Amino acid sequence: MSVPQAVPTRVHRMSFAQFAMRAPGLLGDRAEAIRRIALDYGDLVEMPIPGKHIHIVTSPELARHVLQHNNKNYRRSFDFRIMQTFLGDGLITTHDEFWQHARRAAMPAFRQRFVESLTDAIAFETSEYFDEALGNDQSTRLTHAAMSVLSLRLFASTMLSVNVRNEEGRFLKAMQVAVRHLDRRLAAVVDTDAFMPTLSKRRFHKATAEIDEILATWMRTRLSHPGEKDDLMALLLRASADIEESKRSSWLRDQVLTSLAAGHETVAVALAWCLLMLATHQAVQDRVRAETLGKVGARGVLRESVPTLAYTDAVVCETLRLYPSVWSIGREALGEDRFGDAVIPAGATVMVCPYAIHRRPDLWADADQFIPDRFLAGPPARPFQYLPFSGGPRHCIGDHLSMLELKIVIATLVSRYRIERVDNRRVGKEPLVSLRPHPDFELRFTPIPRPT
Repeated sequence: MSVPQAVPTRVHRMSFAQFAMRAPGLLGDRAEAIRRIALDYGDLVEMPIPGKHIHIVTSPELARHVLQHNNKNYRRSFDFRIMQTFLGDGLITTHDEFWQHARRAAMPAFRQRFVESLTDAIAFETSEYFDEALGNDQSTRLTHAAMSVLSLRLFASTMLSVNVRNEEGRFLKAMQVAVRHLDRRLAAVVDTDAFMPTLSKRRFHKATAEIDEILATWMRTRLSHPGEKDDLMALLLRASADIEESKRSSWLRDQVLTSLAAGHETVAVALAWCLLMLATHQAVQDRVRAETLGKVGARGVLRESVPTLAYTDAVVCETLRLYPSVWSIGREALGEDRFGDAVIPAGATVMVCPYAIHRRPDLWADADQFIPDRFLAGPPARPFQYLPFSGGPRHCIGDHLSMLELKIVIATLVSRYRIERVDNRRVGKEPLVSLRPHPDFELRFTPIPRPT
């Protein structure tokens, strides 16, 4: 299948010398390094990485070709096979009928109507968390760490109907160890952890065992009341009846861990960036506060008020444009593919980079600037110009839930606190499995008078 002729057809094959010059950047902020490679060399660049055929895609048309038009020629790439060592056969890592079964099972819990029914529960959990964490005094917090706790509680309470508070610290610490190990493997030119007994691998196995132990406790608690809630856990339990009995427990574990890991991490990262943007751009924060207090007032966020928060929605969308949680999407070509006249060989890895697409100066005016108003004018003109939740048949199943959580948390926080930077140190990006802020940063939350 060929892409439209308007799509550039030339593939730039970087020489090893060109690649070596870029290596320091790729070992640090990989997202920005790939973006600069795209700016210098074009929409389709082949990287001379030993043993790997990696093609970087940074145009909306080519991204659409890979993720939608010719998606059946692509499967999850080597990076997802590395992720599979942790997530198992979850929704993110599987293909074909295994993926279809898991997707069909989980989909009702992520449909917009069901997600919207969770609004009041999310708002209550959010308010309770901030009452506990911040109270009525001025307070500073490490932002990403705090948002990780909140997003874990939100997903677990609304989608799994379990209370994670007794084990959340241990769970998040073990998750951090696992993610660091996975990223070490993803970034390696030679994946020594695949065949050597490294210290990182030993720590990873210990962390995974700890996570499995915690998950088993949470699942036993939920299984003691299987019919109480028609949530994601209930759907997965029903779907597990179709799984061979000897594999049923591991299938459930893989689905729950995948949903929990993806559902809380991407939201935590996005919340951290949103709060940093609001703290840095006080005029934007004031406008969000005015909208929130005008639409919500003293009642707190309710289901009917969320659709009226248009500017808050634009702030979230603009943050996800600049800092997409999923900054790169890997696919492996099953057969030879053509982008116009450019040939992608079978077995090649194609890396679609939303971070680079979102910052293209020919697609976005003042591409590096935080300008929420651009999203008040309607969706971007070109399909796949904006893809914070990927695209095509395998777009993120939790997009509606993530957007709802982000808007509720932002509206709740800004209506109750003025958010300010503690210092002006530069916050960089750490492109791990998600695009984390680095280092984690502190913000000051000062209570403001509550409306009556």
